[in-house]
Amino acid sequence: MRRVTVLAALMLMTLASAQTFSAMEYYPMGVGYVWSYLDSVSGSDSIIVSTVRITDQVVMDGYPAWEFVTTQEGSDTTDTTYIQMREDGFYQFVSIPILGEQIIKFLPITFALGDTWQAIIIDTSMDTMGTTVTAHIEVYGSAENTEDVSTIAGDFENCVRVIYTSYTDISVPPYYESSDTIVTNEIWLAHFVGRVRSIFRDLNPMSSSESHSWLREYDLTKIAETPLPQSVKFEAYPNPFNSACVIRTPAGTDKIAITDISGRTVAEIDHPGIIAFWKPSANTPAGIYLAHAVSDGKIIATQKIMFLK
Repeated sequence: MRRVTVLAALMLMTLASAQTFSAMEYYPMGVGYVWSYLDSVSGSDSIIVSTVRITDQVVMDGYPAWEFVTTQEGSDTTDTTYIQMREDGFYQFVSIPILGEQIIKFLPITFALGDTWQAIIIDTSMDTMGTTVTAHIEVYGSAENTEDVSTIAGDFENCVRVIYTSYTDISVPPYYESSDTIVTNEIWLAHFVGRVRSIFRDLNPMSSSESHSWLREYDLTKIAETPLPQSVKFEAYPNPFNSACVIRTPAGTDKIAITDISGRTVAEIDHPGIIAFWKPSANTPAGIYLAHAVSDGKIIATQKIMFLK
């Protein structure tokens, strides 16, 4: 009996570790979506209410991107950033002091617990005040585990815990050769909600600090109005689109065939996995297309897509 119990436990562990998560489901995007957070201020008992709102969807370098605007209660200042969807993941445009705007890989399109990905690597140098400053920055993300999280906004089960770790080496001769800084940003993502909790830690002994953020309330009305089907998930987003779209495939799909309304095949995507990406060629005319999910040579679902130019 003990041997059977141990084997069952090992099988459950294997299934849990093999579970695949979709970035689209754990970081939903839609113009008008709003999240409000309670943010702690490092070194004080102050709490700031911040609001994050998706205000626009644009196309940047041929890929769809969403404009995120953050405001703080009692302040007139705003912070604007963009999160972009590409074939392999969500990318965030961030502003780094001195270095300017940089692009980091926020989440892979699909990931499993234990996965690690390179968010960004920067090697740069600059001349300032008669000396050359060199900087090497590495940021890595990792999907650690799932945990239940309770906030004012509600109780969220099986949140994916993601940790971003930053390493920075700065050399400013003749003052010092290098300065190593380790910063971690720990985030909990809830299914079809997004970020519900986060902890930012600066582990540098000279400037150690820690700040927390908890979800206060949120409004994702488009998700509530158009719930995703639970049996067969097959959809294109955005739809209509004018540059590229992401296609979520039903289970068992081994190919996606894109045809025009006359039935002529204009594109095929083999082994798409959970998420496929279609970026029409420059000579593809605007119009209505059909995406067919194919399994073992048979069409199991069809989705209408409108391509605009």
